[in-house]
Amino acid sequence: MERAKNGWTGGQYSALRVALACCALLHGVDLWLLSDGGSALQRWGAVGLLAVIALPLALGTLDRVAAVALAVMLLLHRFLEGLPELLTAWPAFESILLLHAFVPAAPYGAWTARGRPDPGGGWRLPDRLHDAAWLVVGLSHLLAGLTATTSEAWLAAASSLEWALCAVHLAFLPLALVPGGRPLALGLGLTSLLAGPLDGSLVLAVGAHLACFTPAWLAPQPGPPQTLFYDGECGLCHRAVRFFLAEDPEGEALRYAPLSSPAFTERVPAAIREALPDSLVMVTDAQDLHVRSQAVLLSLDRLGGGWRIAAWTMRLFPAVLRDSVYDLVAAHRRRLFEVPVEACPLVPPNLRGRFITEPPSDS
Repeated sequence: MERAKNGWTGGQYSALRVALACCALLHGVDLWLLSDGGSALQRWGAVGLLAVIALPLALGTLDRVAAVALAVMLLLHRFLEGLPELLTAWPAFESILLLHAFVPAAPYGAWTARGRPDPGGGWRLPDRLHDAAWLVVGLSHLLAGLTATTSEAWLAAASSLEWALCAVHLAFLPLALVPGGRPLALGLGLTSLLAGPLDGSLVLAVGAHLACFTPAWLAPQPGPPQTLFYDGECGLCHRAVRFFLAEDPEGEALRYAPLSSPAFTERVPAAIREALPDSLVMVTDAQDLHVRSQAVLLSLDRLGGGWRIAAWTMRLFPAVLRDSVYDLVAAHRRRLFEVPVEACPLVPPNLRGRFITEPPSDS
């Protein structure tokens, strides 16, 4: 399969899919539960229906049908109740949901992808679909700007800030069509949303803009693949390895080996091995050794894209707090996750080369 330029992987797209479902649900809560229209039964019923439709989208099972149903439900409300004030000219969020119906099935993280030997499954987001997401969000900005500039009442009363926001609306789509202009377009677009009301429409607008994010903007940490050692008798560790395998489709980020392997004995002296905590262990080419949350953060950095943002976000918390959470999970992982039969996860032949079964040769 031809490599997509946008950098979306299955796990990142599944995170986006969950975010879109949450945005729709939050919009419904604001729209119905926090309003005075209708009876309490009607309002709770509308939110309940929305949640029932959004759940398959979040889980990744029957998600295409759920996305279309969710888009139809939100569009019907627009037509029945009138358009919201923010980015009113084009239903960008609903358009993103409709585009999901054309996204390849079963990305990593979807319910339908669980248990397959190849965790990534060769999943790619076609560049044409990603370009279409930029187009529908760009149209929402363009038509919002045109609506403002063709209104005599708006022209007569517009403030300097409103003129600046209008300029952002009009510039978004042209910037998105210029090579290298998309990061600026997305930054300006998200910034413009801060001037809008804090309500459900804002949530939908943010969700639509998230679909325009291009993970390829954030390249992985450079250098050859680093080695991640894991507990071969830990079900959670196996799941972590499967995650990294799926999110590193080209195999450029990491290599893997159990802590019980000859490779670990060769790379890490006995005195250091005995003092190590119960943890994932990353050993770099420079023989630097990282454990606990630091090993996880460095592994996420190696993946690039949205996972680098996740790593940056986690670094905002003190290492002692991150490690405490890591240790808490590690203490209970064997009770929560089934003990695997083999030290290495079951993977297809094309992925076996990423596992180090012997110590490196001296030759």
